[in-house]
Amino acid sequence: MAQNIFVYTGTTFEISANETFHTNGLTLVPSSAFDLDGLSISKNTTLTFPATSGATAISRCYLFSANSPAYSGTVQIDYLDGELNGLTESTLETNNYDGSIWTPVTSATNDATNNYVLTNALSSTILREITLASSSSPLPVEWLDFTATKQKLDVLLQWSTAQEMNTLDFVVQHS
Repeated sequence: MAQNIFVYTGTTFEISANETFHTNGLTLVPSSAFDLDGLSISKNTTLTFPATSGATAISRCYLFSANSPAYSGTVQIDYLDGELNGLTESTLETNNYDGSIWTPVTSATNDATNNYVLTNALSSTILREITLASSSSPLPVEWLDFTATKQKLDVLLQWSTAQEMNTLDFVVQHS
């Protein structure tokens, strides 16, 4: 069952620095003011932007209706044992989808007794969708081959996969 909070555009709903905002098992404690103007936050049981199979993320996620303003502060997600999808509680870490990629966030506290994960302080992070996933689970892609071929001043990348579970796209990074 989805549970939502809506803040209509033009409405000032600001969480002051170091104030606690809690809704449906999601707790935000911003280190600087955080404005939810024009955003909604939905609690869902499945990921909207799947990057992992149901076996590698819990059955709880929070979707922001649009990319949030830059957020600095901590995030805490509470969970129930029945939402674990077979995951080991000690390996849970917060994962944030910023609109393009899922990124694990280092945990300050992983409390399996009281069923919550609290992040270390985030800095200027865009929140789009947040969930808990296992830090020890493999990526849901099974690679067959990957080649890089020089073509004058460019490089041609080619790859193939044997299996992609709920993969939206690939992001190629270089340095």
